[in-house]
Amino acid sequence: MEDDGLGFVGAGWLRVFPAPALWAYTYVARLAWGDEGPIPGDLDDLEPQALHAEKYGGLDAPLGDAAISDGEDDEDSTWRMKWTEWQGYAIALGRPMETYRHVFEFMAEIGLLERRIEDGAVWWRPTRPCPLAEDALPLSDEERQIQSRLRWQDAFRHAENRILNWLVDQRTDARELKVETSLASLAETLALDLDDTRHGLACVVEGAVDISADPEPEGVGVDDPLVIVVDWRRFDEDRISVQLVTPEE
Repeated sequence: MEDDGLGFVGAGWLRVFPAPALWAYTYVARLAWGDEGPIPGDLDDLEPQALHAEKYGGLDAPLGDAAISDGEDDEDSTWRMKWTEWQGYAIALGRPMETYRHVFEFMAEIGLLERRIEDGAVWWRPTRPCPLAEDALPLSDEERQIQSRLRWQDAFRHAENRILNWLVDQRTDARELKVETSLASLAETLALDLDDTRHGLACVVEGAVDISADPEPEGVGVDDPLVIVVDWRRFDEDRISVQLVTPEE
């Protein structure tokens, strides 16, 4: 996976970053890969107001609810839950976090950011290649498997959405849609790579009660007959919140 400054998304970090870590990482990435090139400087030199630190009292001020929740008042907000999990990872590694400075230091500890000294100058920059979240964080075996699976699904999200969109385009008043095709034909129709089509369809049907494929996408030959069935009643019940992406996107 090529790391272009946004590699942290593919590596799974967007799922685990709390608000302070997200702002800190993206700030350093913007400095490292900006139009003017990397800017040397230690944390105190790198315009802390740009990473919201000054807004919340500076790099060494305790991180309060506003910084942790990113403005959400709900005590059960996703941001708060991520922060609690993040604190647990940090405590497990002996680096409890109370300030923005601690956030930077923790990310350097787990290999996500690096503080380098070259020719007497200090540089902060994202580590390249970006480590995988499940490899860098002290996760349980079950959590590591979940993160690995989610990362795999994210890699084929575009193909998954293209296939879903294609199926919806064929919807009629009938309760069920039955499509007879093959992986090769489906890939050609959707202008997708064969492997992306295979894995995207696997993501569509995995654990689904509304869409099935026979044979299973991961084992079928590229030119073998493939039958996809959609139960629209269950589709409407289970996928109301699914955002379908158009081919242009």
